Amino acid sequence: MPDDCNILAFMAKLFPELEELWLEGTPIMIEELLQATVYFPHIRRLEIGLHTLKPKSKPLSHILKGHGQHVDRDCMPKSTLALELCVIERQEDRRAFSAEDWDFIAGFLTSHWSSISIKPSPIEDLLERTFKINEKFALHSAQRAENRCRDKESA
Repeated sequence: MPDDCNILAFMAKLFPELEELWLEGTPIMIEELLQATVYFPHIRRLEIGLHTLKPKSKPLSHILKGHGQHVDRDCMPKSTLALELCVIERQEDRRAFSAEDWDFIAGFLTSHWSSISIKPSPIEDLLERTFKINEKFALHSAQRAENRCRDKESA
């Protein structure tokens, strides 16, 4: 695999029909995770590490605004995303996520995955206390369920 290659894009080329993927010990950046929904349209279970830094200092919603257009807004039934939050040394071109970023991440990921879990860890505990990330994921999941019920009633 080339050194500068996006690991998920590389895996998708090798296994386009992949339904399950565990990448333990290989944390990826947020932009790669959001692209995974495009690279693997059939994936039902993804377990992966996520670096808690983002490109640039702008909100993620501005940096990654084009990604949402490529994702089917209906989540796949019985699809599971298990995240392990990872800390890497702060880099000059990377910044920590803000509360707005976590809200964007939660909304984006819950639009695609029917179940999302964050593995308990010291960084998860810190982010939960600081940004209430589990609450954000729960809120977006509840909104998705409410919208689905409303759509069924109007159909």
